[in-house]
Amino acid sequence: MRQDLTVAEDGSATLAIEISVDAAMLALANQSNPSNDFCNSSTFPEAEGVSTSMTKSTERGDFICTVAMTGTVDALGSMWASAAEKAAQAPGAVGQMTMALFEEGDYHRFEMTWPLSTMAPEKPASGGIDTSGMMTAMFAGRSISMGVTAPKIIETSGDLSADGRSASYSFPLAMAIQRGQPDLKFYAVFAAGRAKLFGIF
Repeated sequence: MRQDLTVAEDGSATLAIEISVDAAMLALANQSNPSNDFCNSSTFPEAEGVSTSMTKSTERGDFICTVAMTGTVDALGSMWASAAEKAAQAPGAVGQMTMALFEEGDYHRFEMTWPLSTMAPEKPASGGIDTSGMMTAMFAGRSISMGVTAPKIIETSGDLSADGRSASYSFPLAMAIQRGQPDLKFYAVFAAGRAKLFGIF
């Protein structure tokens, strides 16, 4: 899974989300639940001023769903604020990944939080089957990545590129189902437009 926010000097932005799932595993899941189509327009939030495009492909045995949402930074931020509010009220909201995009002083802040401490499956009761080992093997070699590219990165908790325009962070997907992991957060504070890039406020 990869999520990238790309911000142009005019303040427009695109949030691209790529989800890659083992095609064979997805086919089995769809057999038991035919309506389990995570790659459709209703899965992702919509908002005024934001256009969304979606593509589906298969590569090296993986089904890949790619979604691109384009609008101003503020429009994308409002869209995700509304989506986060709805998600928080939904059953089973505890333990879900959260994402936010908002103004912070003269700049904007993009952040993602992965509550790994609550995402891992509970230890089975006595006599139950512990599937965590099998899931870890299935997720081997896969990762969760996130990044921001903007006219200028002001501050980040991730890795900063040499030109100061990109911030990124990634971790193995298997961490999400391993018990005892700490919560993870990635953030990047960035200049969203030419005026703020050159300090003209």
